[in-house]
Amino acid sequence: MKRKVTIGMIALLTNMILYTGCSNSNVSLSNSSPTLPEVNETSIAAAIEQSAMEDGGYRFANAEFESQFSVYATYYIRMAKEYAGWSQSPISPETKSEIEEKFLNASDMDLTDIFCAISLLGSNENLPAKTKENISSYLDSLYDKDLKCYTLFYNGEGNEYIFNIYANYLVDFISSSLNIEMKPIDDWLEKAIEEVFVSDEIIADNSSAYSMFFELAKNHNIEVPETSITAIIQMFENTLDNMDELDNQNIYVPVFLMDYLDFSRFAGYDSSKNHDKVIRVLCDENGVKKDAFVEYDAYGLYATIRALKLANYNFESCVHFREVFNEFDSFLLSEDSYMSPGYVESNFVDTYYVDALIHDLGIDSSNTISQYCIENKPAILESDVLNIYYFLELLQRNDLLELVDAERDEIIQKLSSSIQVLASDPSSINANLPKINGCIKGLKILNENPQFSEEYYDAIVKNFSVSSDQQQKAYDLAGLIEFICLVSPDNIDDSKEYCHQLETTLIQLSSEDVSNKIMLQKMALNVFELSNYVVTSEFNQIVVNTLSQSQDESGLFKGGDSNDDLVSFRSTYDAVVLCESIN
Repeated sequence: MKRKVTIGMIALLTNMILYTGCSNSNVSLSNSSPTLPEVNETSIAAAIEQSAMEDGGYRFANAEFESQFSVYATYYIRMAKEYAGWSQSPISPETKSEIEEKFLNASDMDLTDIFCAISLLGSNENLPAKTKENISSYLDSLYDKDLKCYTLFYNGEGNEYIFNIYANYLVDFISSSLNIEMKPIDDWLEKAIEEVFVSDEIIADNSSAYSMFFELAKNHNIEVPETSITAIIQMFENTLDNMDELDNQNIYVPVFLMDYLDFSRFAGYDSSKNHDKVIRVLCDENGVKKDAFVEYDAYGLYATIRALKLANYNFESCVHFREVFNEFDSFLLSEDSYMSPGYVESNFVDTYYVDALIHDLGIDSSNTISQYCIENKPAILESDVLNIYYFLELLQRNDLLELVDAERDEIIQKLSSSIQVLASDPSSINANLPKINGCIKGLKILNENPQFSEEYYDAIVKNFSVSSDQQQKAYDLAGLIEFICLVSPDNIDDSKEYCHQLETTLIQLSSEDVSNKIMLQKMALNVFELSNYVVTSEFNQIVVNTLSQSQDESGLFKGGDSNDDLVSFRSTYDAVVLCESIN
C-alpha cells in the first residue's frame, strides 16, 4: 500500500524549534569535558532505516513512542518468527521489568495483555509472589457466579457461550502457567459444548471458538461428541473445497486455516491432504502473499505463520520469506520489544532532521529524498514561509534547487513581502522574528540579497521585548541575535551584548526542570558562532551535563534532562551538532 503524506502537519515546525538551520556550529569553547556521550552512529542509522517511508521521506523515531510498548504485538510477532525458524533472543531483564510494571501490576489490567505477558515471561518461577497475587485477584474479578464461568463484558449479541469462551480459554492458560487455583467452570463448559457443538449448526464463523472449546474440554477431561468433531472437520474441509467461501467477509482466512489445522491436531485427525492447499492460499513463490493477512496485524501474521508451520511448509525453501517481517520490524523499540504496528505517514519535520543527520554523519540511506520533495513541493510552497525556507534548505543540501526553478520568482515575492508584513505589528516582533529570519535565509539560498533600511532594523530592535519567562526569553534572544547578524553584521557589539544575556539565561535554566534544553543550547551556539562570541567554561559544562543526561538507550537523544523530554530526530541532530562543537 502506498503511504500518503499529509502536508497539513507541516505546521509542526513551530516557532520554538525553528530559529536556526542545520549549519554546524564550530564555536570557540574552552576546556572540553571528557564526559561527553559518544554519538552512536550505528544506532542512529538503524533508527533512520526504521523510519524510512516509501515516498522518500521519514516518520517519527520509534523511541519517541517507547511508552507505547505493546506486549500483544511483541508476543505475536516473536512467536511468528519462532514458528518460521527464526530464533529469538531471550526477553531482557529490562523488558521483563517493563512488562511486569505495565501489564501485570497495573490498576487497569487487560486479560489479553496478561495472556501475552505470561506467554513471553514463561513459568511460575519467573514472577514475584506479589505479581501473581495481583493477577489472581484480577482473574477472580472476571468470574460470574451465576454463569459459573469467567466473562468479559457481554453486549448481548450472538451466542453467549461463544462470546465467553475467549475469557475462559485465556484464564485457563494463565492459571495453569502460574499454578493459580482456577474457579470451577466445568458445569458451564459441559453446557457450552452441548449448546455449541450441535452437528447441524456448525458454521465457519465460529472456527476459533471450536478450537478453543475443544482444547479447553481436553484440559478439563470433558468429552466432546465424535459426531460434533466430525461435523466441525467437515465444515472446515467443505469451506476449503469451496475457495470462494474463504472470501466471506466474516472469515479471516489465516485464522480460519490455523483453526482447521489446530482442531485437526487436537482431534487426532490427519489433515495432510489439505496441507498443499493451505500453503497455496497463503503463499506464492515469493513467500507470504501480500494480501494473506490485514496489513500491520500482528495476530494475522502469527496465524499465517502458524498455519504454514502446521501444514509443514518449508520456510527455508523461499529466500524472500523473511521479508514478511520487515514491516513489523520497523516498529521495534528494542531487540525484544515492539510498539503497536500501524499505518503511518512521513512528515516534513522528521524528514528534514533525518536528512540533516544523514548528511552530518555520512549515513547511507535507501530513501530517495528527491521523490519526497517532488511529491510534496506544491503543498509546501503553499504553506507557511518558515516551511518554505526549510524546504529550500533541504533542497540546497541535496543539490535539488532546480526543482523550484519554475516557482523561483513566486517564492522570492512571497518571502520578500512577508518580511515587510511580519514587521508591521510592533507587538508581534518577538513571535515573528523566526519567520523574518527564515525569509531572509530563504532569499539568500536563492542568491537574493535583501536590503534593509536603518529604520527597519531599528524598529525591530526597539520593539523587541524581554520575556519574564526564562525559557521564552532564551528563544526570543536567539531570534534577535540571528536577525542582527543577518541584517546588520557590522553591529557586532549589539549582538555580543545579547549573546551575554542569552548565555546567562541558559546557565540559570540549567538547574531548572524545563524541557528542550538541547534545542536551546544548539540555538545559542549557532548565534554565538555568527557573533564570534566565545562562551565561558561554565556554559561549556552545562552543555556537557545536559548531553550526558539526554542520550536514550536507543542511541538517539531526548530533548534534554527533564522528565517531560522525548526522544526525537530533531533532538538527536541538535545533540550531534553540540557534541561536534564541543569536541
